[in-house]
Amino acid sequence: MLNHTSFPLYQAPAKKAASFFSPTVLARSLAVAGALSMPMLAQAAVERVEIVSRTPFATQQGDNKFERIEGRLHYAVDPEDAANAPIVDVRLAPRNAQGLVEFSGDFTLIRPVDGKAANGKLLYEVNNRGNYWLFNLFQNGVFSNDLNSVEAQGDNWLLNQGYSLLWTGWNWDVVEGGQRQQLTLPIAREANGDAIQGIVVNEIVVNAPTKASSHLGILARGYPFAPGAQEKAELTVRDTPEGERTVIPRDQWQLAKLDDGKVVADDTSVYLPAGFEPGRIYELRYTAQDPVVTGLGLAAVRDALSFFRYEEQDKTGQTNPLLDQQGTLPEHVLAFGISQSGRVLQTMLLDGLHVDEKQRPTFDGGFLHVAGGGKGSFNHRFAQTTRHFSPHEESIYPTDYFPFATVTQRDEVSGKEASVLDEAKKVGVVPKLVYTASSTDYWARAASLLHTDTEGKTDLPLDDHARAYLLSGAQHVIATPPARGIYENCLLPTDYRPQLRALLVALDEWVVDDKAPPASKIPSIQDGTLVSLADYKVALTDVPEGLRQPTRYLQPPRLQLGERFDAQGISDVQPPVFGKAYNTLVPQVNAEGNELAGLQTPQVAVPVGAYLGWNLRNAEAGAPDALARLYGSFLPWSAEQLAQRYESREAYVQQVEKVAREQVQERVLLEQDVQAVVNQAAGLYDRVVAKPVDNLQCEYQQAAKS
Repeated sequence: MLNHTSFPLYQAPAKKAASFFSPTVLARSLAVAGALSMPMLAQAAVERVEIVSRTPFATQQGDNKFERIEGRLHYAVDPEDAANAPIVDVRLAPRNAQGLVEFSGDFTLIRPVDGKAANGKLLYEVNNRGNYWLFNLFQNGVFSNDLNSVEAQGDNWLLNQGYSLLWTGWNWDVVEGGQRQQLTLPIAREANGDAIQGIVVNEIVVNAPTKASSHLGILARGYPFAPGAQEKAELTVRDTPEGERTVIPRDQWQLAKLDDGKVVADDTSVYLPAGFEPGRIYELRYTAQDPVVTGLGLAAVRDALSFFRYEEQDKTGQTNPLLDQQGTLPEHVLAFGISQSGRVLQTMLLDGLHVDEKQRPTFDGGFLHVAGGGKGSFNHRFAQTTRHFSPHEESIYPTDYFPFATVTQRDEVSGKEASVLDEAKKVGVVPKLVYTASSTDYWARAASLLHTDTEGKTDLPLDDHARAYLLSGAQHVIATPPARGIYENCLLPTDYRPQLRALLVALDEWVVDDKAPPASKIPSIQDGTLVSLADYKVALTDVPEGLRQPTRYLQPPRLQLGERFDAQGISDVQPPVFGKAYNTLVPQVNAEGNELAGLQTPQVAVPVGAYLGWNLRNAEAGAPDALARLYGSFLPWSAEQLAQRYESREAYVQQVEKVAREQVQERVLLEQDVQAVVNQAAGLYDRVVAKPVDNLQCEYQQAAKS
């Protein structure tokens, strides 16, 4: 059985839970009205800071100018406070003697030891499934949760800028281990103390034949079965997200895993003696029990930032560990999120959870990387935070829902009009925002909805507080090491981290000095650089014969989850019914497959092949017509083709350097990164030239280690 921490029960009169999709405006208004008629409780957030370790943080220079502080933040929030009204089921959480809801989570803080070396700014990363990404994306480090390792630290660019860096736990369902950050949240109970039950559907897609598979999300724990629910659980299979489900008889599968070839009972896994077929979509539907108050994870982000920004000590007198030797707190806070964690920031903005209980801003600038226009399953009953919409997988979990844009957008089906910044504008706290999306995010993450209407007919502007950039010819994650894996084509070699560094500097200057960042670089309907799949295929003509092309891409369905979902965050229809899909668009390309719009790295601007934003699953992995969730395709040109395009290697390198110098002037590349960018492009040129035409493997993409 799956287990959760037990909490004392609070018994109180039944109250309506807060709303979910922003009807949060209505929920907050009702909460304010209710609060005016009852005694006010003392506001709280971080009650206590528990420091577990405080050690020098040695960089590769060995200078020990920084320290690392690890610990636990103990939170307490007032469930009756209007600021917490958007949190689903918060009023059904157990309360302490003061009437507050308690929870706790990990934190990691790295700060300059000498206050004079600090730049006065806190850079906070919303961790992705408990993992740390800042060092990889902004310091060129190897992705690792071992932040003390030289390989993970990279060139220490962030630390050398004087930032203090902070990470805190926010999603309760991430499995322990791997140095992933944790958060412990309370379980909601009925007002009379009874356990809450509900239907949960867990999707399974395997990429190779197997007889047993976990039914949980990525690095996820999942919800426990209600008593007696195991035998009543249902397993179905279908071929596409919209396909008809076929029930697999209960006597043909069991809740079990394979351990050294032996079948062992396990509620987290499904054993199917006939075998799971690669690429098919299986769903386990069962009655679960004990929903965690998932939305408190968003409050944890909010309240951690509020504490580190504003409070000199916690309620017990423990000093804020961010205070430097001069006793100052950060003047500005920047928040960064990649993919899932970028969608967390978007959800916080939508629900007005970016301001604390005192309505103070928790961050001044937000950097939302490869989040598309999405939010997530972060704030509803039985939410699964690690799931997300994709062209083939997990289309039953609410991650791409209205509104998507930073300006007023109309849902042509419901008639609703809203923006993701409505609550922010209502409270008068709108942070500066930078959105970056890879090419793949337009294909697999519905990124176009950030700046078009829901029918894909009209461009929408961005709010004055926002800028957006298409990272042309790039994929959702940087591929290291390059390998085809389960996909049809080699992955994209595009490394856009130098552009991210420059855009972080631009965001910093925008927040601190009100210096406008570079103009947005996104495709548009008006100029023909944002198009339908049909128009895309018409343009893509000069590619290798026999190249399989997409037949579909992510166009998120409007999920119908029951009458209570929008207002209360409670789903009565599982799996959900698919309503009309939102119409998304993709970046247009030239005949060779390279995109016409966006922010191109010098390597993509001076290409040595086709940088396609999409890839396809291969036949062995199943569902061969389905798009990859995270990856694009690189189709290298032959040495002969390169010779026709560039007079010499020297001419190629000169063109790359010219583009790089221009990008420095445009403030989308830093001067210090120019040479490394040129060298990287030149290295790929050399490897493409040396690759035999008949060698279809992908190892050539990997640069030799020095």
